Amino acid sequence: MLLSILTLVLALEGSLAKDVSAPRTLEIDVELSEFTPPRRLTLDLVSGGYRIMTPAGIVWPTYYPQPKDRSGTVPAPRLAAIRSAFDAALREGVGYPDCEGHKHRLQDLIITNAPIPVIMIRNGARRLVAPADWSCITPAARRLQRLVDRNIEGVAP
Repeated sequence: MLLSILTLVLALEGSLAKDVSAPRTLEIDVELSEFTPPRRLTLDLVSGGYRIMTPAGIVWPTYYPQPKDRSGTVPAPRLAAIRSAFDAALREGVGYPDCEGHKHRLQDLIITNAPIPVIMIRNGARRLVAPADWSCITPAARRLQRLVDRNIEGVAP
């Protein structure tokens, strides 16, 4: 009996360790501009390490210099705020399942010639991708995108 309880406790500890070490990443388009393609930021929410690069297959306009890839680590206080917004986006989702019902609301009007950003969050095996329509992106995903723009040095153009 004691052996079976010990085996159960060890099994639970092992499953909890897997949950803690599950990948928590954010991939999001940054440096949105009407003149150049967006760049992609990949952020590890566990370590705070990030990388900003031009996505593969993107052709950069010849009349604008292409920025170099950058990497770094988000400071702990800023990372905590991003983690909180990430968790809110996990709870709320990044896109409305019934998108048609949420379109054309006044608060959804966004005036820009820049492309709609790719917003993808991963939490272990769970993967959420925002729709390519401003009207269908949840407020939580928008908050996450704005927070990344404000809190990761050198992201905002």
